[in-house]
Amino acid sequence: MRKHWVLVLEEHSLISERAISAIRAVVDSGADIDLIPILGKNLSSTSPWSWASFLHGFAPIWAPINGLPPFSLVTAVAVRRSVLGSEPPLADGEWELRLIPRIFSDGKISYSNAIYVHHVKPLNAASCLLVNFHNARACASLMLKLGDTTERVRDLARRVYRTRTNELLTATGGRRRELPRGTLWRLKLVVLRKLLGYASPDTIWARRVHAQTRLIARCVNRATRRTVRGLVQNGIGSRSVRRAA
Repeated sequence: MRKHWVLVLEEHSLISERAISAIRAVVDSGADIDLIPILGKNLSSTSPWSWASFLHGFAPIWAPINGLPPFSLVTAVAVRRSVLGSEPPLADGEWELRLIPRIFSDGKISYSNAIYVHHVKPLNAASCLLVNFHNARACASLMLKLGDTTERVRDLARRVYRTRTNELLTATGGRRRELPRGTLWRLKLVVLRKLLGYASPDTIWARRVHAQTRLIARCVNRATRRTVRGLVQNGIGSRSVRRAA
């Protein structure tokens, strides 16, 4: 597996030895696949705002799921090295906005409910809304740099506004008892902030709050690192997959 597959995780994700073993089992099954989507669970960042942020990205792939997962714009994935090609280093955003969607669309994928990351991102109201706003703003800016038109970015913003809330509510429909009270209206606010971010990749107003967001992001990252260290010390997961992969 070390020579033939690449496993990429976000810095605020933990993966267990059991999940790595499940990846190996899928690879060793001999199935004709090029990509293994990594599902997500939210086991420690359990405030309503943290749940709302988690669900915006992970609701369709919130383990366990039934049936093949839909494409979800998250970074964590296991992919066959040979389909990555030998092109020059990828530009910012090209991995999640171009390469992985293309490989996913080819349909040679497999998954397991045992293959998931433990998503760790403790947030309050201010950090949740600002981080999600600038996440969408950065995504829109990267789309433009990668050659998308302004109209395409606006179409994405309109889709977020018109359909994303219903998609997420449908994905969580059978599991709402697992969520803290107030998560769903907070999720709707996250969707609205995402819409504003997609619609304003370069506005003066967005630049004015950039410094404030950087400060909040540093606080979020410090809290995340403390949580991750505690979880690793307690044996819940590992940030490093170098030995296993």
